[in-house]
Amino acid sequence: MAKKLDKTTKGSTTKEYFPNVGERLKIKLNFTQNFTAIATGHGKTKAYLHRFKIIGDPTCTCGKAVQTTDHLIFESETLTKERKNLKTTDLQKITGQSTKKN
Repeated sequence: MAKKLDKTTKGSTTKEYFPNVGERLKIKLNFTQNFTAIATGHGKTKAYLHRFKIIGDPTCTCGKAVQTTDHLIFESETLTKERKNLKTTDLQKITGQSTKKN
């Protein structure tokens, strides 16, 4: 089955996050509704809603680009604080150390 998934033309957004099914299966993930929406590209981003003509403008609230999941995760100025907190939390999990200075 993994070979079929590697060759399909479907799921392009998911393939960007997990290009190799075998390697993905080695990772233990906590699947939530939000995680699935991001990994599949079917979240309620402005780009997704615009694609289906639900809204007229796909521009992010930061005004810098089209609001895609990648833009929200990596670039949107609207989520700068959340992005910083996420990076700090992940770094703490990886290193086992606090990154905050007392």
